Amino acid sequence: MILGLIVVAWLPLFLCLPLWYDPVHYDICARTVLRGGVMYRDVFDNNLPGVIWVHMVVRGLFGWRPEVLNLADFLFFSVAVGFLVSWIIPAGRTGVRVWTAVALYALYLSTPEVCHCQRDVWMLLPALLGLSLRHRQVTRLSHPENSGRGLTGWALLEGLCWGAAVWFKPYVVVPALACWLAGLVEVRRARSGAVGALVVNTLSLLGGGLLAGGLGLAWLWRSGSWSAFWDVLLHWDREYMGYCHDWTHRLLPLFRCLLVYMPWCLLPLPAAFLAWRMLRGAWRRPPQPADANQPRLTLLAAFYLGWFLQAFFLQLPHDYVLIVPTLLAVPLIAAEPRLANWAFLRSCFLAAFAAMVILGWPVFGPNHWALWLRCVREGSTPAVRDQLTANSPIFRRSRADAVDLKKVADFLRRQGVQDGEVTCMTGCTHPLLLDLDIQPPTRFPEVSGTTTFFPSRGEELREELARSRQRFVVSDLCVGPGLMSFTKAAQARPGEPASLPPDFPREMLKYYPWSEPVVFHSGRYVVQRVTGPAGRFWFDEAEAEELFEIIH
Repeated sequence: MILGLIVVAWLPLFLCLPLWYDPVHYDICARTVLRGGVMYRDVFDNNLPGVIWVHMVVRGLFGWRPEVLNLADFLFFSVAVGFLVSWIIPAGRTGVRVWTAVALYALYLSTPEVCHCQRDVWMLLPALLGLSLRHRQVTRLSHPENSGRGLTGWALLEGLCWGAAVWFKPYVVVPALACWLAGLVEVRRARSGAVGALVVNTLSLLGGGLLAGGLGLAWLWRSGSWSAFWDVLLHWDREYMGYCHDWTHRLLPLFRCLLVYMPWCLLPLPAAFLAWRMLRGAWRRPPQPADANQPRLTLLAAFYLGWFLQAFFLQLPHDYVLIVPTLLAVPLIAAEPRLANWAFLRSCFLAAFAAMVILGWPVFGPNHWALWLRCVREGSTPAVRDQLTANSPIFRRSRADAVDLKKVADFLRRQGVQDGEVTCMTGCTHPLLLDLDIQPPTRFPEVSGTTTFFPSRGEELREELARSRQRFVVSDLCVGPGLMSFTKAAQARPGEPASLPPDFPREMLKYYPWSEPVVFHSGRYVVQRVTGPAGRFWFDEAEAEELFEIIH
């Protein structure tokens, strides 16, 4: 009942949220491929193509409205919740499972759009299926009378699941390896003579993973993406990894998560300690073949530790990366074996924690139900999207102002723009490419993200722009070093509505594209007509010291 009320109260708003930078980018990639383009050659992305495949399927079957992708995200998450609550024991006591599901939905539905439609949550689904298959095999292999026959197919299927998850992000190898090692220890503790069965099982598991890898590589070959894919993976991503492992780029997201996701952000570290205690306690006790729950808890703890390690120490700690170990912490705590006979207390704890979050939700604010009705009646319109995100200003510089961007799209539509004629300078403008149904002038859907993560490629990008047939550049006055506040960006010069704001720093006019004439201005966005080749970008890393002096 409570779970249903939470979903009903929040789902319309969830479906109408704007798409974050990354899903918009993947939509552009998927559309390019669906129209006959070649991934990595005709549209750039520095990630593995798993998420692009999902976008191609969802968009190809159900269309391009934002609600479609948000609904797919909700369904993927709901299936993952089903897997997670199934790991809580004892199975006969449904109260703990229900409150765990309540807590999971309370967390995910209350997160900002930066966490939605992201690879980390989506790859959780095949990873959890692989975890469930590992548990099935470990349980049967641990039985003294089981020779391991009949498990080859299950091991192949498990390998396919882990391999599918790798095509989203290779970091999932860490929890996969942790689960395999934990299962190996469990079987060896229960049966010292199971070496042969374990070898066959492991080879079958690897075979499934190689099959998943081979299928993906075959797609890259047949689609024409092969050489461009390896160029990105072997050359471009080296520079990206250097950016990710710079601690100055890792600390700020961690501090932001402490501010935005309280009290949920308090869960991962205690859960990691708890998982370690669960593993150590299980392996210190003598094996108990009759205890069917021990491998389940051991595998869940190993899975959590593996995911925790890769999310916090290997990946760049984006919000959508850290939200997954936070989600996984909820069922791990609920499954704590020392509380196995205290189901009522566990239910009370989960209910109290969920209530603490729910009481801080906007769902209890005065504007929630008015927004709820607008979402049901209008769907995800620009005005609705702007109103839904008005209460989370911390992300405003990284999201689009949908109403103002719609005015820009209407202006460009009146200019009759076609494929290759509009350059989106920042991530807050590239939704225009989908709204106008056009392709960018180069293989880079937006410019600033490319030069941020790959600063050495600035000259290459300028050369591609010079060879293109771009007519207009759309820029965000509030994104990038040395630029403006939202209030000042929206101001217009008296009698000159199509101009840079009065307080625009004159020192920036020597940089591209601010050196080009302005033909339209709406809120934080300006459209400039291209009159010559691209010069130095204002966000070039080579100019960082000079720009720092301008700002201060």
